[in-house]
This record gives sequence, C-alpha cells and structure tokens, in this order.
Amino acid sequence: MALHHYRQSNHDEIEKYSKLFLTSGHATLESRITAGAWAVLAYTSVYRIFQMDDDLLYLEWTWHVLPFRISLLIDNKIGVVFFQLASTLYQIATRLSRYFLTLPSDDWRLRRAQTLLNGLRSASLSLFEEALAQTHGEASGICEYQWLGYFFIAKLHAKLNVNDVIKVLDGLYEAACSCELSDFFYPIKINTKKQQNIEPVELHYQIHATVWKYLCRT
Repeated sequence: MALHHYRQSNHDEIEKYSKLFLTSGHATLESRITAGAWAVLAYTSVYRIFQMDDDLLYLEWTWHVLPFRISLLIDNKIGVVFFQLASTLYQIATRLSRYFLTLPSDDWRLRRAQTLLNGLRSASLSLFEEALAQTHGEASGICEYQWLGYFFIAKLHAKLNVNDVIKVLDGLYEAACSCELSDFFYPIKINTKKQQNIEPVELHYQIHATVWKYLCRT
C-alpha cells in the first residue's frame, strides 16, 4: 500500500502505511523490502522538509533525512537512494545558504553557518559519487540520473573549491557525455513552458561560465 501511494504521491498515506509496515514484525534488518520502506518514508519526509519555513528547516532537517540513512544502513547497494539523499542535502544547503544571507550579522546561527554548509556539500558530493559508483556495476546501460549526478558533482566542486576548475570541468564533461548516451538532443526551439531537452544547453552554459570566471580570476 505504501508503494501504491508512493506512485500516486499521496504523502499522508505513504507515511501511514510505511510506518505500519516498519512497526510490524515483518520489517527485519536483513530485508531489502525494509530498506525500500524506509526509502519510501524518506520520500515523504523530504517533501515535508521543503514545506517548512527556513527557521524550522534549520532546526529539524537532520531528523527528516534520517529515513534515508536507515535505508542505506540496511541495504547500501541501492544507487537511487544515495542519489536522492545527495540531492536532498544539496537542496538543503542551497536553502540554508540563502537563509543565512537574510540573518543579521550578529545572529548566533552564523557562527557555524559556513561549517554547516561545507559539511552538507561535502556529504552530498560523497553521496553523488557513491550513487554513480553503484550504477557502474549495472548491466542495464546508462542510468537515468547519471548525467545529473555528474552535473551536481561539478557544481559542488565549484562551491567547495572555486579554484579547482579541472574537477569542475571534468564533472561537466562527464555529464555532457552521459546526456549524449541518454539521447538528449538540441531542440529546434526550446519550449520555455515545458523546458524540454534543455539539458545540453544548460551544460554548455555552465562549461563556458566556468572557464570565463576562471580566466577572469587569473
């Protein structure tokens, strides 16, 4: 039932049925189904994170990513769970970085703001790398999130070390190759409403912007 409601994006029902399963006697630590139930619960938990205001998100985000961590503790071979947790931490870091800019300069939360952001981004980077490492062992071909994984790895390298342009460009290059293997293509005219097939354009923009900023700095 939890999986059925997951496909329907019914968050209240997902939470209800996944918790019912996890508190039953059938949820054992050796079961991949248990790992999946925690991952499904994490989906709803993350949805709730981004409905919060920034003050509450700052205080509670750690608890809301816990279902992801438990899922990976039970089964650390599911690449998509690594990817989803990495993506969630990236988005939390983005939200918090904007939040910190709105705080007065003497606010207590700013004392560890940069440490927190760097920690989130470093953890996100490691998780994206692990997600991609899991896909390399699959025989089914290119993974649907492979280009995004490399794309975010590049963006994280840029945030963590602005001078390490080689790692940034390497990530963008791998993302571009993954786009090609996934049959993304340039449209004759980009549909601004649906934003279809815009990925190659975004990648080329990021590559040119990265090189331009590096040349301006040096």
